[in-house]
Amino acid sequence: MQGCLNVDHEESLSQSLLSLTQLESLSIRVRYDSLGLWKALHGLNIKSLSLSIMQGGWNVDHEESLSQSLSSLTQLETLSIRVGYDSPGLWKALHGMNIKSLSLSLSIMQESLNVDHEESLSQSLSSLTQLETLSIRVGYDSLGLWKALHGLNIKSLSLSIMQGGWNVDHEESLSQSLSSLTQLETLSIEVKYDSPSLWKALHGLNIKSLSLSGLLYVVLVESLSQALSSLTKLETLSLEVKYDSPGLSKALHGLNIKSLSLRGTWRGLNVYHDEWLSKSQASLTKLETVTLYVKTYKQIELPQSLKYLNIYCDGFLPSKVLELVDTLPTCTQKVGSNLKLRCSLEILIVKNIPLEEYTVIQQELQTRKNFTVERFKIYDRKLETICVIQSE
Repeated sequence: MQGCLNVDHEESLSQSLLSLTQLESLSIRVRYDSLGLWKALHGLNIKSLSLSIMQGGWNVDHEESLSQSLSSLTQLETLSIRVGYDSPGLWKALHGMNIKSLSLSLSIMQESLNVDHEESLSQSLSSLTQLETLSIRVGYDSLGLWKALHGLNIKSLSLSIMQGGWNVDHEESLSQSLSSLTQLETLSIEVKYDSPSLWKALHGLNIKSLSLSGLLYVVLVESLSQALSSLTKLETLSLEVKYDSPGLSKALHGLNIKSLSLRGTWRGLNVYHDEWLSKSQASLTKLETVTLYVKTYKQIELPQSLKYLNIYCDGFLPSKVLELVDTLPTCTQKVGSNLKLRCSLEILIVKNIPLEEYTVIQQELQTRKNFTVERFKIYDRKLETICVIQSE
């Protein structure tokens, strides 16, 4: 209930933290910042620091102390900051740090980054010469945000726009910023709504891994298809969509990816997807790993290159679990280039079914021809099993 740390306790807190000589990770969550907090952090040998200031931004009177404390953390590699509002003091405090990973999260109370702080943010990010991973979470996008990202040498970028999609007025700036990230290998984007500007901004990037999540509707099939097919170095693709549709099949068709993950926003994909899913996956000739989050499972055609199949399902009766497993050997008959297919299943247990009815599944699986059960575990109303299936 107290807004910030009591200044009378400053010395005690500082001594306690300094006495933790093996401490590597520290997480602090307060309602408001305080001078005593920053002084207590000074000189710690921690590698990871998480700071959450839940009811506001940084007090301008504490700017110098904050800056000195952060710069004194010479072993720090990972920094996570969550504040109610951004401020120039925050960006100045980050300047020149040797961190490798930075996460910035603004409360949805502030819709976007303050444009008045754009230059300060840009200078701070560009000064982080060791930075490899950057995660930014804001309520709405802003022109200042995209400009601040321009030309960074990061390898991984995560963007979460929690209260809307991309502002069409920012399309050119977003596109230019993403294309300027020449070292970028991994891109993760979470938005409330997709838009043509998002797909256009992805076009031609040299990324190896792409994750798209949020309330994606995949109605802009042609634009999405063009964007994905232009990602010639893409190996890993993860999509979370509002509704699955045949349009998604068109967007995935013929990609050279090695790993594919598909899920619906409300847990699994909407069941009636087996035909288009089979068509799309059969065209993915380099695909080695498939991960599906589904409400029900139907037999699908798998590419011959497949090595790993991961399926996450909603509540299944024991008999349905066995039916699902019995479809898998049929799938492996078409996986001609591989002798084995490794399958991982995670299934929610139906609440009113006794656990004993699920435990007998393990014995049933062991009687299946060409099946090797490597793992079988039931916990937290979930059944997990890993099977290796030998092709005939």
